Amino acid sequence: MAIPACTALLALNDEPLDARQDYYAKRAQALHCSGYYQQAIQDADRALSLNSDDAVTLIWRGYSKNALENKAGARADFVQAQKIRPNSTYVLFNVAKQMQAWGEVSLALEGYEKVLDLDAGYEDVGVRYLNLLYDAMPTEDFESQLTKAETKWPDQPWAHGARVTYELRHGYDLGKALYAAESRIALTPNPKADLFLLAIFHMKIGDEEKGIEYAAAYAKAENKIDWGEKGSVRRTIDLLLGYIVHGQSTEWVTRSHAFAALGATDLARAEYQQFLAKGGPYSLGLLMDIIEGAGVPVDPQARNGSVEHINKAIDDHIRRLEQKVGFASLGPQVK
Repeated sequence: MAIPACTALLALNDEPLDARQDYYAKRAQALHCSGYYQQAIQDADRALSLNSDDAVTLIWRGYSKNALENKAGARADFVQAQKIRPNSTYVLFNVAKQMQAWGEVSLALEGYEKVLDLDAGYEDVGVRYLNLLYDAMPTEDFESQLTKAETKWPDQPWAHGARVTYELRHGYDLGKALYAAESRIALTPNPKADLFLLAIFHMKIGDEEKGIEYAAAYAKAENKIDWGEKGSVRRTIDLLLGYIVHGQSTEWVTRSHAFAALGATDLARAEYQQFLAKGGPYSLGLLMDIIEGAGVPVDPQARNGSVEHINKAIDDHIRRLEQKVGFASLGPQVK
């Protein structure tokens, strides 16, 4: 839409020069995004002929030149854009991203650091900065850089989120990880995801009761029905599944999956067995459909009521969930 709209406005020939410059600049961006790099450069040239200090258009022309493998031309545009607007987060961030794409790590880090000094919450600069540091140095050296980031930018969710990931995969200090998770949640709460995250931590540190509590709360939040957003057909299906077939609402599915993902296989298995015991005459067929739908083979004898084969199908499904999600393997294993 932007290309024909700008073209139509430019065809009027009676727009002020600053407006024409803007139309050329916007059409250059649209052409680049559509893969018409040479045409994008031509429009960028027109825009810059009307305003040579348009740093944003220089950035876009640089990207188009790079797409045509004119790295020297692209670099010249990026350098010029930074001379014009040395304190622009937009310019610094986009140049740093290109430096990273070129493998020029020191220049990329320098650019990201300048953006962080200007606005630590700009786009995903913090995440990019820490990820690049992590890739550029030994894991054991990264921890000190992470600590510096947490100290320097304590109000940034990305710093605490990085600590969570680091401790779960490398540091194995689950106390630090839990504190970081709680710090991040306080800054940017995400109710459903946060409940599951807290369930992971408490299960891993051996506080099973608290972990179960969080997992159950997650299941409840995940399955909360907002009737206003559902049509009559969907409401009917939910009612049938939740109150007639299941007999205990749809929460058991999410709850059992959550327990399996957390490595609490006994709890997951108990959810399946409780559903079979209380779900009514259709529960066995529905459970086997769920298991088979997840790509786990179900022996016909299970559908015919063989306890041995039912249990095998359940165990195979739980094992598949545990392996697929993989949260059980995060951090040191609690014995």
